[in-house]
Amino acid sequence: MKKLVFLMLGLVALFFFSACQQEASLFDVLDDIQIEYAEGDNASSVSTHIKLPKSSSLRDDVIIEWQSSHPNIVDTYGTVNTPEIDTDVVLTVKVTLDGVSSSNTFTLTVNGRFEKVSVTFKVQDTIFQEFEIKEGSTITPFDNPEIVGYAFEGWFISPELTVAFDFSNPINESLTVEAKLRAYVTGEYQVRIYLQNLLDENYTLTETTTHFGEKGTSIELDTDRTGFILNTELSTTTGVISETTTVLNLYYTRETYTVIYESDGIEVGRETITYGELVTLPAEPSKEDYVFSYWSIDRFGSTVFDETELISSNTILYAIFESNAVYEGYYASITSVSDGQLKLALRQLITTMTLQTYGDARYILNDTDEDPSNPNNVILVYNRASVSGVWDGGITWNREHVWPQSMLGASADNGTANIASDLQNLKPANPSINSTRSNYPFVDGTGANRLIGGGYYPGAADRGDIARILLYMHVRWNLTIGTSTVGDLDLLLRWHKLDPVDSFELNRNELIFDEQNNRNPFIDHPEFVERIWGPIVIRHDQTSSNLSIDFESIMTEIIIIPEINYTELKKNKYSM
Repeated sequence: MKKLVFLMLGLVALFFFSACQQEASLFDVLDDIQIEYAEGDNASSVSTHIKLPKSSSLRDDVIIEWQSSHPNIVDTYGTVNTPEIDTDVVLTVKVTLDGVSSSNTFTLTVNGRFEKVSVTFKVQDTIFQEFEIKEGSTITPFDNPEIVGYAFEGWFISPELTVAFDFSNPINESLTVEAKLRAYVTGEYQVRIYLQNLLDENYTLTETTTHFGEKGTSIELDTDRTGFILNTELSTTTGVISETTTVLNLYYTRETYTVIYESDGIEVGRETITYGELVTLPAEPSKEDYVFSYWSIDRFGSTVFDETELISSNTILYAIFESNAVYEGYYASITSVSDGQLKLALRQLITTMTLQTYGDARYILNDTDEDPSNPNNVILVYNRASVSGVWDGGITWNREHVWPQSMLGASADNGTANIASDLQNLKPANPSINSTRSNYPFVDGTGANRLIGGGYYPGAADRGDIARILLYMHVRWNLTIGTSTVGDLDLLLRWHKLDPVDSFELNRNELIFDEQNNRNPFIDHPEFVERIWGPIVIRHDQTSSNLSIDFESIMTEIIIIPEINYTELKKNKYSM
């Protein structure tokens, strides 16, 4: 009997336990999501990359999405780009379960490279402008305050108001600046705006405004008006403020503009319109393997042209197409992605990777950059020398960060796997040449690698490889390409075109894929470059036809790499 009672009690307990176990709700998942910080970091002090959960241990059927208030500082993958000054970034996580969504926010303070100072401008004890800037920088002048009955006489440093504030002087401490005002006797004047009609050359009064100022002072008008030119023969633009109302009449004639329609660098139409008229779009252009999508005001397709908006300058509109190409294997997810969304789609694709440590790279690069003519050697970047591939502590060759390690915001430690250990960005290099290149941005040149002014030329044989590595780093890690970092974007695009992908690069990309499970898409599909950044136009003076090389001085360092079909040596593991 006792056994039966214990059995019944056990069944009852099991029933109640099971009844209490419910699947986690949407809000349970949302409350469980936390940002993972690097050691020593927290929400109030972020110095390096963070981890943003993309899945939940509570439910595997939820969708987790992130948004950032400052994606150039912290993107939705957790990549942190150090700003100039401490900056607050709001990250929003949205969780969707069974079609229902809810959100939560996290506020982070990302540490800046410089100390910041605060400058407050006040008018009659009321804050007029506030700035937070890096120590030692200046503030760009802004419009002065306008208060009826008072003349503005300048900005002065508080509290004494005896020292005038100079916008050109560097600011090294936080301060308050106040406006010095002088009371005056007011008068008024009236401005009447007449605009030329769209259908004829007559003018119609469209706007009347009344203004106040100091009695006896000259009237200064801003006569600029978008889409119009002031008719000086009909207009009255000067006067003096008095007790009676002074009237100024301004007559504006409509401007005319030229609109050019361009498709892949070729003009397919143009029209002249008068300001106020809407454009008449031409027939949709065609392109093999593409479908016309829309007209854009920039050649990259980032801004769709709205045909209901008025044209107020000479304008070129660019035809944007969506690819009909079908991709397989690693790039299957890119099929049907528009050119405008391609960069984001590639970033999502190549972000899935298994980073190796920086120390591992010592023994991986002798495989990825193996000399096809001598398997015991590696080909060095920049001077193309063939040297022993055996790692000897960095004496014969060391690891070059093509995107300089000092600009990655992360340390390159042998035991660490991070942005600084991305194999796509690492190349074996002559230690002396690596030191010479330092962190100089790349610049144009001819012939062999060398310093040129304030930049570094990688050599004609490596410029395309360098460009594709930098484009990869820009997309994968959301780094900014510019003359203050790695070089001019247009220059890199030209290098990509002038020095196309070769079998050495293809094989290197394949071996890196074996190691870290991601690829450089601009090597596998060079056409992606123009799909993202638009047609690359090469002028005659930018081609390699005018190279001038002193072969006698560099012959000992140049190795000519033969075109070898690597698929016969190593079975390709993926399909493009």
